Amino acid sequence: MDMLRKLQLTELDMLKQLDRVCRTYEIPYFVIWGTALGAKRHQGFIPWDDDIDIGMLRSDYQRLKQVPKEEWNGLDLIDADSDCFYHETVFPRLYKPGTILETEYWKRYYRNPTGVRKPVWLDIFLYDHVDSAREAKRKAVKAHFLHIWYLRSKYRMKIAKDDPFTRKCIFAARILLHYVFVLPGPKRAIKRFYRLVRKDQGNYLISYDNGSSRVMMESFIERDCIFPLQELQFENMVVMAPGNIEKLLEQFYGDYMTLPPEEKRIGHIPETIEL
Repeated sequence: MDMLRKLQLTELDMLKQLDRVCRTYEIPYFVIWGTALGAKRHQGFIPWDDDIDIGMLRSDYQRLKQVPKEEWNGLDLIDADSDCFYHETVFPRLYKPGTILETEYWKRYYRNPTGVRKPVWLDIFLYDHVDSAREAKRKAVKAHFLHIWYLRSKYRMKIAKDDPFTRKCIFAARILLHYVFVLPGPKRAIKRFYRLVRKDQGNYLISYDNGSSRVMMESFIERDCIFPLQELQFENMVVMAPGNIEKLLEQFYGDYMTLPPEEKRIGHIPETIEL
């Protein structure tokens, strides 16, 4: 068995744990992005894919956070409120301690003086309600700025200094330093992020968790496209999926049932894997 398949099976076991917990506590989730495409087109992983993407309403995630730790069978649910060095996103992830999964991106952009290695993870993208595309765009620009603020303040002396992402951070920091002498810390940034994006009612949904306002807008979708949910086969389990997954995938990928050229069938290219 090759390493990619071993990684997929490790992530599949983590997804089963998430599915079990969510069904036990009646917390809706849904597969999204490449995992949704895999469920529809392959009834499992896209053969060259190496991660799992889950979507969830922010209000439902708040309930998920209250699930007792022992329910997770050794997995760690970590978000931006947690004091965890290797968690570098504003959205939550489910990690598997005792494993290592470090991408070239992580090693290039971040310095790690702690020695703590990044484990295998599942992404959990949180969705908020919004009333219009105009409102979504306005919030997306601000959310992107707050995301950069969070990363810059958390990794101030630990980000490598020769990459384009860091230059964006420095640009954002200069704007802030026009008003203050010291960039406020990540906790303040994430509080402002939550205050900006959270909205529990509206006809549309959007995930502000992605890295740029453009990508955030790609997730903008009618609420009725997601709910009510349906069940789809994924490998040897059944997962929750958007009710109108066809419309969702067409918006994301266009002609989603046609396989891409072989030269584009690549994943995220992990650099270090220990399972």
